[in-house]
Amino acid sequence: MLHTYYSIIVLLFTIGLVISSVEFLYILPHFHVQGVYSWRVLATEQRQRLGWMSSHQMVKWLGDTRLLTGLLGIRLASPIVLLFLHPQTGPFAVVSGLLLLTMLAFTLRRYIGDDGSDQMNGIITMVLFLCAGLGRDERLLYVGLYFLAFQACLSYLAAGVAKALSPEWRDGSAIFKIFNTEAYGIRPVATWLAGKRALQWILAWSVIVVECFFPLVVVLPLPLAALLLTWGVVFHVLCAVIMGLNSFLWAFTATYPAIVFVNLQLRSLVVG
Repeated sequence: MLHTYYSIIVLLFTIGLVISSVEFLYILPHFHVQGVYSWRVLATEQRQRLGWMSSHQMVKWLGDTRLLTGLLGIRLASPIVLLFLHPQTGPFAVVSGLLLLTMLAFTLRRYIGDDGSDQMNGIITMVLFLCAGLGRDERLLYVGLYFLAFQACLSYLAAGVAKALSPEWRDGSAIFKIFNTEAYGIRPVATWLAGKRALQWILAWSVIVVECFFPLVVVLPLPLAALLLTWGVVFHVLCAVIMGLNSFLWAFTATYPAIVFVNLQLRSLVVG
C-alpha cells in the first residue's frame, strides 16, 4: 500500500521533471559562452555564494555546456527509470541518488530562475533517496510521506502569510500587476481585470485565505480535504496556463498523495 503512494508521487514528479528538462534543452543555446546564462556571467555571483569552493576544478566544470547537456539528460532519464523500479531496493537507491546529485549540480549551474517548484522537486528527490532508496525499514516510508505532506502544507501556509503581509495583495492590486507583466501575464486577462478592483480583491483574498488554511487538509474529513486539493490543482493549472508556471503544477501535486495518506492516518487515529 505504501509503495502505491510512492508510485503515484514518482509518476507526477517524473512528468514535471521531463517537461522542465525538455524546456531547458530547448533553450540550451542560452547557456553557451555567448548566451544570457553564460557561466562567465553567473560565475561572478557563484563565487560569492561558494566562497573558497569557487576555485575548485569541479565547480569550474559547471561552465562546460557539454556537462550541462549531460546533467539535463540524466535529469530527464532518471525519473523515468524510477517508474520501473521498486522502492527500498538497490537500483532505486542508485538511480535516486544519481538524480539527487544531478539536480544539485544543475541548480548550481543554472542559479538564475530557481523557484519554489525547484525546491520542492529537490525535497521530493531527497525523500525518494533517503526514505525509499537507502532505507530498508518500512517506517522510513511513513516518515517520507509525513515529511512531504507537512512540507507541502508549510509551503502553502508560508505563501499565504507572505501574501497577507503584502499591502498589494491585501488590496488586490497584486493580481492585476502580475497578469500585466511581460513574463507572467497575458494581455487579454490583464485588460479584462483592469479597473475591476472588487474582482481583484476577491481573487487575491481567495488565494490568501485558502493558502493560509491549507494545512487543515491533513485533518479535515476526506470530502472537505478533497475540495482543498481540488482547489490546489485548479490553482496550479491556472498558474500554468496564464503565467507559464507549469513546473509548480507537477511539483506540488506530486505531494498530494502524501497529503491524502497522512489525512487517512490521522483521521483513523481520531476515529479510533
